[in-house]
Amino acid sequence: MNNAHYSISAEWAHDAESACEIGARIPPPPMLKRLEPLAPAMRNCLLLDMVDSEYSPVAEVASEMTEFVERNVVTDDEDEPSPEDGYCVPIMGSQEPTECGHSGAIDISITAGSTWSNHFDFQIGDSRLHPNDFSLITYPIFRGAIEALAASWPCPWAIACAYGRDMPRAGGHPKRRPSPFDIAWIGCLSAPRAVGLTAPSEVRIDARPAAA
Repeated sequence: MNNAHYSISAEWAHDAESACEIGARIPPPPMLKRLEPLAPAMRNCLLLDMVDSEYSPVAEVASEMTEFVERNVVTDDEDEPSPEDGYCVPIMGSQEPTECGHSGAIDISITAGSTWSNHFDFQIGDSRLHPNDFSLITYPIFRGAIEALAASWPCPWAIACAYGRDMPRAGGHPKRRPSPFDIAWIGCLSAPRAVGLTAPSEVRIDARPAAA
């Protein structure tokens, strides 16, 4: 399944966090510090300024994260700032600073602070352009990544999934349209959502750290 797309995603509704609070969750020691030990691909992270479409090393932006997040405010249909729709922070990382965009690079997209819809998405490489690097698509790496992301953002759930137009689905029939719940690999529920749930005996269950 080298043409499959392996990703981690989560969604949550109302989020009243400000640009300052969102920015404080990203640079070390919060989210990126949790990701760095998992694999060399999690290092050398760059943040995309959506105003000028330029990437900057985290170290250059860390002291001005509030201003950086404010510049990345979501805009409305008239291209006017719309803070109620949140702030978008795209992140890229790789083992070497000049290697972003290949099969061993990470790509994270975060939208937070929205009254309506918030999410994060994480993937390693892009199977549409490069063959998957399966040395990075492993349970330990994705398990660590899903824990790091879920501990950094107020999401009720997060899942690691495999997407692919012709991948098999439950019952052995090919999947014709991507669905994040068709082939769930790793799932994470917040403590309130897990109350009263009993998983099948073959499903491994572990507790995770509380959200920051």
